[in-house]
Amino acid sequence: MSVFGAMFSSVSGLDAQGQALGMIADNISNMNTVGYKAVQARFQTLVVNQALKSSYAPGGVTSSPFYQVERQGLLQNSTAATDMAISGNGFFVVTSNVTPGANDQRLFTRAGQFAVDETGALRNAAGFYLQGWVTDTVGNPTGVNNNLLTDLTTVNISSLAGSASATSSVTVGANLPAEAVVNDSHVMNLLVFDSLGVDHNMQMTWTKQATPNEWDISATAIPDTSVVTLLNASGQVYASSGRLDFSRLPTQSTGGAVLGDTITLGGVTFEFTDGAGAVGGGNVEVDISAAVTIPQVLGALKTAIDGSAVPETGRFTVGTGADINSLFITQSSTGAAVAVADGPAVATAPFVAQVDPFTVAATSATGAGAVFNGDGTPNSFNIASAVVDWANGATDSTIALNLGTAGPLGTGQTDGITQFSSNFFVSFVNQNGVSFGSFTGVNINEEGIVTAQFDNGDSRAIFRIPIATFANPNGLDPRNGNAFSQTDDSGSFFLNHANTGTAGKVAASALEASTVDLAEEFTNMIIAQRAYSANAKIITTADEMLDELIRVKR
Repeated sequence: MSVFGAMFSSVSGLDAQGQALGMIADNISNMNTVGYKAVQARFQTLVVNQALKSSYAPGGVTSSPFYQVERQGLLQNSTAATDMAISGNGFFVVTSNVTPGANDQRLFTRAGQFAVDETGALRNAAGFYLQGWVTDTVGNPTGVNNNLLTDLTTVNISSLAGSASATSSVTVGANLPAEAVVNDSHVMNLLVFDSLGVDHNMQMTWTKQATPNEWDISATAIPDTSVVTLLNASGQVYASSGRLDFSRLPTQSTGGAVLGDTITLGGVTFEFTDGAGAVGGGNVEVDISAAVTIPQVLGALKTAIDGSAVPETGRFTVGTGADINSLFITQSSTGAAVAVADGPAVATAPFVAQVDPFTVAATSATGAGAVFNGDGTPNSFNIASAVVDWANGATDSTIALNLGTAGPLGTGQTDGITQFSSNFFVSFVNQNGVSFGSFTGVNINEEGIVTAQFDNGDSRAIFRIPIATFANPNGLDPRNGNAFSQTDDSGSFFLNHANTGTAGKVAASALEASTVDLAEEFTNMIIAQRAYSANAKIITTADEMLDELIRVKR
């Protein structure tokens, strides 16, 4: 009968309001949980089939939780560089395993309170590890499929011990004196770094030519190099300079009985001897019987070169000062390139520092290195880059040389090299290389690119954090640790770059606050309490009605 139905309906009301109170309790207990999304009780009727219009059969009510996952929480500042929040749509991808396999579940969260654990991995307060794409040094993900979670890896910064960056670009500003006479020269030192982080002063020499407003440009092969070559914009060789650094006295051949050290220059092999005159077939003798120092050896080698088939014409010079143990080789616009290779070393250690063969190229570019307009601005530059062949084990460098904006009269700019009536001076030299630096921390931008910072001022992108978006984020299934898993109701995920498409942007050093409104929860608590009391009152009333019915029989 309907009295019993009323009781059963009220029981369902008690259960529904009790569940609503449980949701309110969860919300209040998580009001300080980072990234927590408030849950809301939604009620729906339970209807019994009404066969007769003249009677009513009560059914009751049921409640179900509705997670307001897409609701944005307030962003709050944080002092930790690895704390993150998402402003807009999307979720961080996390796993419970620091090295997840293909079968490990990936979850989604807005709780971005990440910190470095003992292995260097980023882990949040719930113990979940942040997943990201490995990138190149400018932040572009490598081998990315936006639909494959297995392309992600745990963001780890433990292996970043230090960094060095080779110089790849130099911008120069200087003035060449307009009153310079022919053959006046001025040396400009450019600080450059090789791939090992070693700093070097690359010397460029500007020499005034006989033609007005024209200057020649040369580069000196500095210590720890084999060759420095200047190229124009078309890749033609404008200037090339090499050097041989002797590290010990060469071993002498003795009357042809013992083969001495040899060195090949421009296709001619020179053999160092004790003056007996017996050398290998086709070799040119270098008598070092009276040589007790390396400069004396170089003098004997220079004499042998002068009398050989190698075209001299001033291309070979013995160094002075700090370079007294070096032989310099400059390019020739008419002669062939000079290939340098030392022969089999008799002693265990090579007698030259440049153990690898190298070639000092002949010039192929024509015209002056720099031509200036009548107003002191540059008209044209015949060099665009410098190629450095390092002899210290570093990777060879190609350095772009930005000497200013050149053009015909009226279009050239004074933003680089100029020729005015003044002394020679260098106003600025800007280069992009750095020496070795130790890791100091990370920086995360709004596109989710994790950049490693070093104390030498260098920075390098290492990871990019994807943002997972869903068609219906409110359909996600909640899990422990303030995370969610994908369901049929949520739809499939899509991994986006942050701040692109429908994905929100990453806010670094910030955390997303809980979406719980305490005033709203207390109001809902009062409503749930009153509704619970009212349902209980119906049960009491129905009980009294049944008691009255039982007394009728008495």
